Amino acid sequence: MSIIKKLLEFTLKRTVFRRRLIFFISDSIIISFAIYASLWMRYNGVLPPESTQPILYYILLALIIKLSFLVIFNLYDFSWQFVSMEDLVKLFKALSVGTLFFGMALFFLRVYEPFIVFPFPRSTLLIDYIISLFLIGSLRISKRLVLEGIKSPFRSKEEKVKVLIYGAGGAGEQITRDMQRNKNSNYLPIGFVDDNPAKQGVAIHGIRVLGKGEEIQKICKNNRVDEILIALPSAHSKQIKKIVEEIRESNLIKEIKILPGVTDLINGNVTLSDIHEIELDDLLGRSPVKIDFGAIKDFIQGKKVLITGAGGSIGSELARSILQFNPKTLIVLDNDETEISQLVNNLGLSTKEIIPVIGDIKDKSRMASVFGKFLPQIVIHSAAYKHVPVLE
Repeated sequence: MSIIKKLLEFTLKRTVFRRRLIFFISDSIIISFAIYASLWMRYNGVLPPESTQPILYYILLALIIKLSFLVIFNLYDFSWQFVSMEDLVKLFKALSVGTLFFGMALFFLRVYEPFIVFPFPRSTLLIDYIISLFLIGSLRISKRLVLEGIKSPFRSKEEKVKVLIYGAGGAGEQITRDMQRNKNSNYLPIGFVDDNPAKQGVAIHGIRVLGKGEEIQKICKNNRVDEILIALPSAHSKQIKKIVEEIRESNLIKEIKILPGVTDLINGNVTLSDIHEIELDDLLGRSPVKIDFGAIKDFIQGKKVLITGAGGSIGSELARSILQFNPKTLIVLDNDETEISQLVNNLGLSTKEIIPVIGDIKDKSRMASVFGKFLPQIVIHSAAYKHVPVLE
């Protein structure tokens, strides 16, 4: 019992050496099995009596050559849990080269004992190669498949945010894979939207392309989408703006998020941490202009400032902002006493001198009186009609 216990401890304890040893032994068993199985299949399950000794030599030769190339291609320095496509490509190369050298060795040794007694059929090389590649590849990817297949996410599908991904390209594929693999992900990808006709109906990691951008309203309605993620890093800002407008017109989606542009991504890879809310930069296609607040303060501080149209949305925001730069006097002018009253009440906690004035900028005599009485040094004109569709 103690021997079995020690063997289990040796097998299960994670060390680099033990992992390499286990895979080395496993690969040896698979290579040996592949040689025997390929010959058994070639002879329809009936091997000649004289084949026993030559088969052992064939197995020994295959082990020496193929294991050497597996070592040369660094196929024992990998993470079993995070085995990648790159690792599988290296395996393909190693076994391809190994099989080629094995075939060359068989060609030169065919005239020597014991190989001359039972020649290795050339057609068997292909069978041996396929079996070895399939079994060794399956062993290496097995842990990742098991973990991704049986893992229990902390949140049920009902609790996750159902996200529709706009863009079925490289970024969309990467972010979908990250959502599925990350057990802490709050996202549940339910489909893609892409304008490429060739991608319609295609499934990426089990998630189907449901239609084009023009069908987004119908797609959102039919699939109860909670959020849309724009995964188009190479798209121009005008295209992003158009997509955002189309989504908002549907009035079905509360949240729209986006992945950074291609220049903002490191090595072109995307992860869940790259997802962010739509920002002005995404729609402008450039970095926002940096404001020199020091220069503005020097310009406004200690001066009399007049704001026309101060009761409107733009004027009232200007009034709040200008107060931060310590003007000597802030004169707020509007032709609507209700809006001016509300503005003064909102700014009432300010210690600055605020002078409310009712007047119409089209009234020349009234404006002359205001300018003559208060002598403003800076005039910010925001009195204008801006709701064009209503006025038209």
